[in-house]
Amino acid sequence: MRSASALRIAVLAGLLALAAPGAARAQGDLDLERSVRRVEIHGNAAFGGGTLKKLLRTHARGGFPFYRKRPLRLDYIRFDRLTLQDYYRRHGFLSARVDSVPIRYNQKGDEAEVHFYLTEGPRARVEAVRFHGTGPIPESRLRRALELREGDPLDIPKQDLSREAVHNEYAEQGYVAAVVRDSLEVEDTRVRIVYRIEPGPAVVLDTVRVDGTASTKPKFVSREVTIKHGELMRRSKLLRSQQRIYDTGFYSDVRFDRSGIDSVGNSADLLVDVRERKMGWIDLGVGYGTVDQLRLTSQVGQRNLWRDGVRIVATGLLGVRVRRRPTIIHLGDSRLDVALTRPWNFGVRVAATAGAYAEHILPTFSGENEVAPYRAYGGSGALAYDFSPFTHSRLSYEHRNVVSDTTNLFSTSGESYTINRLVGSLERDLRDNPFNPRRGSDIIGVSSYNGGALSGTAQFLKHVGTATAFLPVDGATTAAFRFRVGLINPQGGERSVPGSSGSAINLVPPEERFFVGGANSIRGYGENELGTRLQFDASGNVLTDADLKPLPPLRIGGRALLLVNAELRRRLIGPFGMEAFFDGGNVWERPADIHPRNILSFADRAGYNDMRYTVGLGIRFDTPIGPIRLDYGRKLRLARSDQPDPTSGPHGRVHFSVGQAF
Repeated sequence: MRSASALRIAVLAGLLALAAPGAARAQGDLDLERSVRRVEIHGNAAFGGGTLKKLLRTHARGGFPFYRKRPLRLDYIRFDRLTLQDYYRRHGFLSARVDSVPIRYNQKGDEAEVHFYLTEGPRARVEAVRFHGTGPIPESRLRRALELREGDPLDIPKQDLSREAVHNEYAEQGYVAAVVRDSLEVEDTRVRIVYRIEPGPAVVLDTVRVDGTASTKPKFVSREVTIKHGELMRRSKLLRSQQRIYDTGFYSDVRFDRSGIDSVGNSADLLVDVRERKMGWIDLGVGYGTVDQLRLTSQVGQRNLWRDGVRIVATGLLGVRVRRRPTIIHLGDSRLDVALTRPWNFGVRVAATAGAYAEHILPTFSGENEVAPYRAYGGSGALAYDFSPFTHSRLSYEHRNVVSDTTNLFSTSGESYTINRLVGSLERDLRDNPFNPRRGSDIIGVSSYNGGALSGTAQFLKHVGTATAFLPVDGATTAAFRFRVGLINPQGGERSVPGSSGSAINLVPPEERFFVGGANSIRGYGENELGTRLQFDASGNVLTDADLKPLPPLRIGGRALLLVNAELRRRLIGPFGMEAFFDGGNVWERPADIHPRNILSFADRAGYNDMRYTVGLGIRFDTPIGPIRLDYGRKLRLARSDQPDPTSGPHGRVHFSVGQAF
């Protein structure tokens, strides 16, 4: 016995001695930092390599940021092996498996290639779909709602959506307590799906009970519920009610539940649990502009003033400019806005807003004499009503008193003038994302009545219509289109803008006229560059003889507007993308100046009344509030020598901007 024990001890000691160098080598391997140079997937036919690699935790070198190394981790590889197998089986490849995952190192041993070898096997298909206990909803209607139908390849995510779609059909009819169960009967590659449904009763609303309100009142929640006492608790109305509660701005979380169903009246209470946001806030910001080198912004707000749901917001802007030779730092443009909004008035969901503002704008040019700044103040009142989640209307009255517009290059006098107007707008917004839409459309019309019975310096009607559309071309590319038209119709000549005479456009204040050109309208041209221009001699007299050498032409704007844009936007790597665009448009002093020959002509050189077209490319960096863009637009027609483009180059221009062009 002793000899056997001694023999076992000797063998164990020998094994430990042999293992010691290996352990040392293992420790050395752990000290070596390894990264993944490449990941390859073999044997895949049903799904592309790019699609499968997005599922993995193991990533190859590259991507964004480009300098980032991808560590080699065996736990990631084990997870990825199961992930690939599960992905295939959830999409109908019931016998799919990952056979092996060899790792191949370089000579130094610090970089590795990871190869996933898989076998897909046959794909199962849905042979039949059956329903048991459909109750009040016809089976044909339920079949139309299915995402996964007879003859389709088995796809478990689609099956989950199908089960949810069947439940939603019942919930939309008030059967919010319906129970839908599904089961799969699998035989080789044939699958039969069976839905077993217990509809329960159609439930009506009894009362709304609110929990979680401390700073706000329960009625702020209950009044947003679109279901009245005794009405069916339809799913669509519950979702709409939840969204309306979020839209109040008072709550960061909204959860719905229901009480038990009363068996006598088939009624239930709607339980709403909310989490309140902070009612007050202060925001500070710093930006940069080409005129004001430094732009300081601030905002102070309270969402629940007087505990009546009144929202007050005060916003301030202050610019700082640096003048060189000699270096002088002084204040630039400034503006202050204050607005009060009450979301419910007269017992209906009509939001009322009252606001006031004051602004002070310094001239962007310098001369021998000091020029007084542009100064204006005013106020407004507005009523807004949403007909649906996508259709919005607004009616507002605005008063604007311009104390001095001497910094406006169109003005010849520092006298003040007043604008009083009534503005109505209607919008139908079906975009999936207002900052970076991929699909949908947005149509908006705005009309304003200025002066007349409202008094004021100018009297005119102004109409603007804009339509945009967005279509996904593929997973990374979006086609975007915009069409805009506008018309200003002066109503009388007894009142005119100070210093104006002659053309009817002089009855319209310069800031109310149409202007196009620049990063968000027609790229390749300077900001607000296009349209008819006046030309002057050295004494300031208007020139009519093209042979004379004029000073730089002066923009006068237009009473008619036409703008068309088309873009092809594509994501590249990470947040980077690019775009190709086509822009066209102009403004006209008189609508009578618009002729087909001005719109459709691409030959010769372009005059002030000719439609201008540009094409170009741009790069973009996506952010949560829209992209940062760098675009180059090239003109398709050069300007006539007697009607030059004074602020842009002869062939095109580079634009830097934040946000989409439209």
